[in-house]
Amino acid sequence: MNKEIIQESITYGCPFNCGWLCEQCDQAFTSISIGLCQGRHEIPQVENYIYDEIVDVTDVAAIENTATLFVESVNHVDYIDIYVTGLTIALVAVLKALTETKHHSIVTLYHYNNVTKEYFKQVFKS
Repeated sequence: MNKEIIQESITYGCPFNCGWLCEQCDQAFTSISIGLCQGRHEIPQVENYIYDEIVDVTDVAAIENTATLFVESVNHVDYIDIYVTGLTIALVAVLKALTETKHHSIVTLYHYNNVTKEYFKQVFKS
């Protein structure tokens, strides 16, 4: 995970789609769409991933450390969309880091449906 790349992935906008520049309506928000593990599935909606590579799936400390670094890098983001790809241990580490840091973002998980070939959402935290 590269913190600079994560910061570049954050977008700014208006939650009300009012058509005004957000400086005018004073309702600006930040959001990020990110994949969980790179190289697991093709996700057209994202360019960056929390985990570039997990070398040792039994190294829980390293996996949790990466999750904590990610959460710290998005501590000011209002909406976090995570496309769940890859290992359960990685997802648990990210959810644990979000919970332990009392992160106040709205976090939505997107899971892939093999039948419809589309992602469906699950709100984790709001």
